[in-house]
Amino acid sequence: MSRRRKLNRNGILALRILFCVFLGIFLFSAYNLYSIMHAYREGARTYEEIAEKARPAVQEDEPEAGIDFAALAAINPDIVGWMELEGTIINYPVVQGTDNAYYLEHLFNREVNHMGSLFIDCRSDALLGDKLTPIYGHHTNSGAMFCTLENYKEQAFYDEHPYFIYTSPQGEYRLEAVAGTLMNAEEDFLQTAFTDEDGFLDYIAYYQRNSTFVSRTEVLPGDRVVMLLTCTADYENARYVLICRVVPVNVVE
Repeated sequence: MSRRRKLNRNGILALRILFCVFLGIFLFSAYNLYSIMHAYREGARTYEEIAEKARPAVQEDEPEAGIDFAALAAINPDIVGWMELEGTIINYPVVQGTDNAYYLEHLFNREVNHMGSLFIDCRSDALLGDKLTPIYGHHTNSGAMFCTLENYKEQAFYDEHPYFIYTSPQGEYRLEAVAGTLMNAEEDFLQTAFTDEDGFLDYIAYYQRNSTFVSRTEVLPGDRVVMLLTCTADYENARYVLICRVVPVNVVE
């Protein structure tokens, strides 16, 4: 066999091996993408069903029913609230677990799913009684969960959506958006306890100075806030955090 023919055969064999490798990589990536999108679809379907159970159907001439926390507690006793942002996909139950890891990978009904749940920090008062209460949620490729928070990078979105409605078993709160800021998760930026009101207001002022929008809401001494946190793709370990003033609307304590 000539040297040229042998080289040609080796080249063809190498190309076949490379083709098989790239085909394997493509099929593996395609399977992973399909698995992720399938999980998101299943998660979305689950949350749609939970939303239907949370608000029982009423007749046209009847007032809209509130959140049925008894029905939700029967599904998951970790339920602590329900969060809505009118005109967006945010219409989800909020839970609180014994750690801050479980609900990153579990839906409200406790099924394993990368979509996760919205959850209050396990160290916080579930009744929003702390000066600052963190609430976490994933930024998903499907646009679900807290992906919407990134829209607060635009002033126009804030102008159309200045507050969330948060319902707890004790009643309803309005969460008025104060500031939205990009933060680095590698930095220790989250603070939930403050020695005095001045320290608290200085902390909030930092986020206001670096906010992606200008808010009409002012945080005053004695106020409480929630911090909504989600990942972003702006840079490695980037987080978008939205601070909201807690305003009781119809709360029985």
